[in-house]
Amino acid sequence: MYNFQSAAFFTNYIELIRDDQNPDASIPDVVPFMRYGGRPADPSWSAAYIQLLYCMFRYFGDFDLIADHLPNMISYLDFVTAKVTQSGMNNFYFSYGDWVPPPPATKVDSQYLSATSYLRNIQQTIEMARAVGNTTAVDQLSSLLVTQTAAFNAAFFHSENSYDNGVQTALSFALQLDAVPTPINTTGVYYNLLNDIVVSNNGHFTTGISGFKSLWTVLTAMGRMDLVHQLATCTDYPSMGWMITNPWEPATTVWELMDAYAEGPGMNSRSHHMWSSFGQMMYENLAGMSQPLPYSSGASTRPSVGWENVVIRPPAGAMGLSQASMTYNSFRGKFMSEWQRHGGTQCAKVRESWTLALDCGSMGGVIQSIDFASFGQPIGGCGGFGINAQCNSANSLSVVQQACVGKQSCTIVASNAVFGGDPCNGSVKWLSVQAYCSLDATLVSSVIIPTGSTATVALPVYAMTSPTITESGAIVYQNGNFVSGVSGMISGESDISTNSVVLQVLSGSYSFVVAAQSHGTYVCGNADELSPISLSCSSEPGTVITRIAFASYGTPPNTCGNPPFTISDCHAGTSKQVFEDACVGESSCTVDIGNDVFGMDPCVGVHKYAVVNCVCASP
Repeated sequence: MYNFQSAAFFTNYIELIRDDQNPDASIPDVVPFMRYGGRPADPSWSAAYIQLLYCMFRYFGDFDLIADHLPNMISYLDFVTAKVTQSGMNNFYFSYGDWVPPPPATKVDSQYLSATSYLRNIQQTIEMARAVGNTTAVDQLSSLLVTQTAAFNAAFFHSENSYDNGVQTALSFALQLDAVPTPINTTGVYYNLLNDIVVSNNGHFTTGISGFKSLWTVLTAMGRMDLVHQLATCTDYPSMGWMITNPWEPATTVWELMDAYAEGPGMNSRSHHMWSSFGQMMYENLAGMSQPLPYSSGASTRPSVGWENVVIRPPAGAMGLSQASMTYNSFRGKFMSEWQRHGGTQCAKVRESWTLALDCGSMGGVIQSIDFASFGQPIGGCGGFGINAQCNSANSLSVVQQACVGKQSCTIVASNAVFGGDPCNGSVKWLSVQAYCSLDATLVSSVIIPTGSTATVALPVYAMTSPTITESGAIVYQNGNFVSGVSGMISGESDISTNSVVLQVLSGSYSFVVAAQSHGTYVCGNADELSPISLSCSSEPGTVITRIAFASYGTPPNTCGNPPFTISDCHAGTSKQVFEDACVGESSCTVDIGNDVFGMDPCVGVHKYAVVNCVCASP
């Protein structure tokens, strides 16, 4: 929907789908229905009819198209409802399911995926029916959604806060659908998802194409841009980067199968849109431009459609990403979001034989220290890297220090020759580095909003105390208050929950700089298992905990007073989230340390402890 002025194409294709809709309202797997696929389609395939209409609604604001197709959408949902009422959720019909998880990953049960596609289609149709003023359809579909969500939970929810077989697709879809029974259960499902990504799969996804899209949506909604960035920049199997960097068949297009080079010549396309939700993630999550007000069951107003209002949000939590830029030539005109973080912590990661670049930026001083470096198979992500003792060059730190310290920017080739040998012969390797610049973080963000649109611009303030924001040199936010008088600026306020300042702006071109009068104070705590950790900002009156810079429950190598902080192979993936949930926004907090609190035992039978480093700053 972001590319190629696609509205006319999809309008025509939606008509083709309706042309192929049977009198019983079923839809085939493939349209036009000539040779391939079956009828009725797998519900996750035929869901494309409502999904495409929903995209035309959200991206292009085509209310006439929605009103025209609403009876067909409702008839289709009636067809699926009759089928599932007869069979039950546990026996939901399917053909393909979550196509095709990277081997050896376990696939979510296909009945489960059919059920999630059905529920999502109901949600989308409610939104569209409300937008075109069909209150009868809204009431009927809302009642159906309540009934079918209850049936979904009865069929697939487990008391240990899991769904179906507990894989990433199962957990992420339940969260995206807002289907989990209670807030406590929701936290438990989310913690299980985090542990599956971070611990069970060492920072990798295990989904097929349907779960792949859901995963980005859920992690972003939960504020875990650090994990979004970590997943997006992986270069070992399975990952998008692996397609490009594998040593046997480096890809130049997107494949159908993650392990295409190892499969036969059958169903194995080398040019396929299957994983293309990765592109949407780059626009919306990394460059940081999206539309507000996604679906929620309690929403009484329609969401923004056709880019009436946009959210520009450079990802505060993705400390491994220092800059991004995107433009979108919409039917309203050109949107742009371009940002760069100067100074502060800078991280980089590259595959073997590639060149790593570190840059403090023109406003960030020079590289003052290298807090982590490993050429081999390091684990974790920026702010929580860890060394893999089975594959790590002992020269990593000294090589990077020699190349980079004292310079604004530097480059290093990730190769055995540069690091003095192969730390694990015959294995895929990469280089991960975390540096700290001599000047603290400053954000520069350039934004273009075309005529007829407005924007919410959420600018991250990192660990800043009393941030000052300027637009083209004029102050618009200072000392915790919005400063009026700058053309196009409507209002501004601090949002402690996202560690950002949120500005409301009209159409126009803007150049924002976010800098600090001072930066926050770091407060550290550590405690053994079965003991509490207490954190307090009492030494800096008027401040609260604004960010968890590092947290690990397991066996982190360094404790308070002995930075830099890194994780080990015994690490609970929920560590940071537990402390964020308990502490961010508070002047003090206490967290009990134990398996029950972190939702898992990261290394059974081993003495464990926790280390946390937080930032106290003005709210």
